[in-house]
Amino acid sequence: MPSIITKLTLFLITVLSCACGGNQAVQPMHPAIVQITQHENPTQFIGEGRLSHPADFIEFTVTIQSECYPTAFAASQASDRSSKKVVAALREFVDAGQSKDGVFFKGGFSAPFSRYVNSQLSVCQNTFQKTASVTLKTSKIEKFSKGFDEIQKIVFESGTASPPQQSRSEKGLTYVSIKTPETQLYYETRERLEQQALADALDNARKKFESTAKMACGVSGYKILRFVESSPSAGRPIAYGRSQPSSTGGSLAFDAIWVNKLLTVSFDAESKTCR
Repeated sequence: MPSIITKLTLFLITVLSCACGGNQAVQPMHPAIVQITQHENPTQFIGEGRLSHPADFIEFTVTIQSECYPTAFAASQASDRSSKKVVAALREFVDAGQSKDGVFFKGGFSAPFSRYVNSQLSVCQNTFQKTASVTLKTSKIEKFSKGFDEIQKIVFESGTASPPQQSRSEKGLTYVSIKTPETQLYYETRERLEQQALADALDNARKKFESTAKMACGVSGYKILRFVESSPSAGRPIAYGRSQPSSTGGSLAFDAIWVNKLLTVSFDAESKTCR
C-alpha cells in the first residue's frame, strides 16, 4: 500500500492558471488575496478530510465482582461460576470464520477486602474479593444488536446488578456490571481511512487556495511548501467519532464511525506583475 506521504505528494504537481484583466480589484480585499498577489510570506489554509465507515466489530465488556467471602478460594470460586455463565452466553455471538472474533477472559486474583459504611463502620473485615472481566469482540453486529436484551438477561442472572455500597451485610456477594457496547474498526481499516482523510484534507486546502487565488491578480502558478496535521488540542474536531447505540424495538442500532483529519497547508504563489 502506498505510503501517506506518497499519496499526499501527488497533489504537489498541480498547477494553477489565473487569468487577470485590466485593473480589476476585489472589495473588500481578503488578507489571503493580498498575500498571494504581493507574493508575501507563504499563505496557509486548513483543509479538512472527513470519512465515515460502518463498524468492523463490536466490543462489549462484563465485569464480575465477588466480595466479602471468608477465604480467597471461596471468592475465586464465586467469581469463576459467574464468569463461566457469561463466557458461555457471549460465545454464541462469535463468528468462527473470523479470526479476530473471540471472548477474552481476564481473571485476576483474590485479594483482601473490607467495606466502609458511611466512612466510619467497616464490615466484611478479614474477607476476600476477586474481580474478573469478560470481553466479547464480534463481527456479528446485527446478531449482537438483536440479541442484546437476552445477553443482559443472562449476564444479570449470573449475579446482582449493583454493588452493596452502604450495606452492612457480611454475606458473600457477587455482582456484575456491563459497559456500553462500542463500535470499533480493525487496524487496517483505520489506517486506510486515516490515509484517505489526510489526502482529502490536502485536496480540500488546495481547493480553498485555488478559489482564493482566482480573485488575486498576477498568479501564474503555485507550489505547496509544507503540510502539518493540525493538533486536536487546538479545539479542532477529534480524529474519531462514535455515536452511542440507540434502542429500537428491543435491539440496538449503531451509526457508522467517522474519521476527521485536519491539515495546515502552506502555499507559495508564483506571481507576475499585474497591468
